[in-house]
Amino acid sequence: MWARLLANKDIIHKWQEALAIMAQPSYAPACARELALLSDEICYLAGDESVDFSWYTERVSLSMIYSTSELFMTKDRSPGYFDTLNFMLRRLEETRALGGLVDSISTWAKFSMNSSVNLLRSRGMTL
Repeated sequence: MWARLLANKDIIHKWQEALAIMAQPSYAPACARELALLSDEICYLAGDESVDFSWYTERVSLSMIYSTSELFMTKDRSPGYFDTLNFMLRRLEETRALGGLVDSISTWAKFSMNSSVNLLRSRGMTL
């Protein structure tokens, strides 16, 4: 993803204007499609082989991180866009941490549900 962001460095002085044009309703569907294709390609190049619901969540998360990093980059004046790199890495880490939290809550909910069902069965209820 970082390499793709750096590909914008020669046009970054015009990129904020380009983003404003892309946000117009007449261009939004095509731009959303291109962002989805870019996210899919980045996931593929990163070795993603998911075939479950995470296939979608990973691509949506990556699209959000990429687009916000791209927007951040339009105002970044640090050498080598170092601040943009740190911004992107923080968003990736936050997403990873949130994913771990969701997995933990899901595991707890499944355990609680199974425990409740087993408790009811031990009391003679048929489920």
